[in-house]
Amino acid sequence: MINRDHILRLYFVIGLLVGVAFSNDLRAQSKEASPNSLDDELNQTLKVFRELDSNQIKEMMFANSKGQPYEQYLKKNPKILDFAVRVMQDKSAIPSVLKISRDKTRLIYFGLTILGTIIFGYVAFDASKKKRNAFGRILYGLKKFLILTTLRFIAFCGFFYKDLTPIWNIFVDVLLK
Repeated sequence: MINRDHILRLYFVIGLLVGVAFSNDLRAQSKEASPNSLDDELNQTLKVFRELDSNQIKEMMFANSKGQPYEQYLKKNPKILDFAVRVMQDKSAIPSVLKISRDKTRLIYFGLTILGTIIFGYVAFDASKKKRNAFGRILYGLKKFLILTTLRFIAFCGFFYKDLTPIWNIFVDVLLK
C-alpha cells in the first residue's frame, strides 16, 4: 500500500535527478549517486504507483490534500488529478522530463537563448523611453512581459521537444479532450 513515505521518496528521487537538494544530507547523497542509480531508484518508486489502480492513487492524493490550500481546487477540477495520476503511472513521462537536466549542451544553448531574449527585451522595449501615463506603462509592461515570456516558452519547447513529448501527450489526452 502506498503511504506518505512513498510520496516523499518520489519527491526525493525527482529532486535528486534535477539537482535540487532539500538539506545538507541530501546534497551529500546527490553527489555520491550516479544518474543510472537515480534512474533505478525513480523506476522503483514509480513502480509502486504503476501497480495501483488509478482510483486508489486518487483516493490517496485526496487524503494527502486534506487541510491543504489546494484541496478545494482538486475537488473542483478532477481533470488535474487525472493528469497527475496518468503522469505518475506512465513509464516515460517523468523520466523523459528529468533527462532535460542531464543534457548540458542543450541547457547551455537554452541559457544563451534566454540571455538573448533579455538583451532583445532591453533593446526592443527599454531603449525607447517614451513618456507614458500610468495606464500606458502598465499596458506596455504587460505587452513586454507577454512577448518575452512567449519567446522563452517557444525556445524551451523547441530545445526540449523530444523530452516533453510524453507529458504533452498525456496533457492533451486528459485536459484537452
